[in-house]
Amino acid sequence: MLNRHGLTASAAALLLVAAGCGNYTIQFEVADVINASEGKPSGDQLPVDIVCVTSDEASKYPDLVDGRLRSDKWFERRMNNDPLLPAIPASRLYSLRPEIERLQSTDTRRGDSLVGAKYRSDGKRTVEVSIEHPQPGNGSAAIVIYAWFKEQGRSANKPPLVIKPPGMFGPKTLQIRVGANSLECANCP
Repeated sequence: MLNRHGLTASAAALLLVAAGCGNYTIQFEVADVINASEGKPSGDQLPVDIVCVTSDEASKYPDLVDGRLRSDKWFERRMNNDPLLPAIPASRLYSLRPEIERLQSTDTRRGDSLVGAKYRSDGKRTVEVSIEHPQPGNGSAAIVIYAWFKEQGRSANKPPLVIKPPGMFGPKTLQIRVGANSLECANCP
């Protein structure tokens, strides 16, 4: 049956999918000081990885989506090209990090590490990162955000932020608050 624009329901649904229903913006809102600890109250740069995990990968690597693979171990494995690190294509691993040549083929760099608003040259509180997830609305898939927090000069044992990729009617901008040593999602489903 045609609608008033001359499209069938299935053609309209196909257009919605083609229009990028799996395209999201991760909006990081940073506190004045982030990645701060007792030894460094002024804070430090915060490298971040955003991993778009499919349902098949979630089944194969459950520690990615259940929080068992903590941020410190994730980054340790990434920096050492550890074969135990799940094989996620670079096109679905987005990073905010300094230029590190050996990581260039393993991820899609979207900018520099986060810094607190107090230390940003532009004074802005938000940083936006565009990502694409191949399975929007799939309850078994995930968007996993690893932040490399430090405590007393060492990597902090922090869980990642795990978000189910919103479906067609969910938010397309995910608002992530970055505190002194924590991440939280303000509008995740």
